[in-house]
Amino acid sequence: MIVSAIVTLTKRTLWIYVQSLFTSTYEPDGEDQLIPFREVKHMFQVRGYIPQRKDPEFTHPLITCDIAGIDEDLIGWKDNFRGYDYHNLFVDACYLLGRKPEGNAFTIMKQWN
Repeated sequence: MIVSAIVTLTKRTLWIYVQSLFTSTYEPDGEDQLIPFREVKHMFQVRGYIPQRKDPEFTHPLITCDIAGIDEDLIGWKDNFRGYDYHNLFVDACYLLGRKPEGNAFTIMKQWN
């Protein structure tokens, strides 16, 4: 009886684990508000993931990617005096190398509308 109980519990536990690999347990929380993304991105309500590094020596985070093709409203902060290029390490690398860095030195950012 003990062996039978152990086998039964093992099968149930194993079955639950295997089943979780193939079925989703996600359930949405909330409903679509029917507000287009383009109407909220400029209000700093929604930000994109822009790779940045915070450093206490700088007033704003250092941007660690090429943001040339990215809508600046997605960055999440603004420097009214110097602009984003001052805080962008990609711009510094281009200046020092005289060209765009090759390879995987910086993250590639894309935006589709």
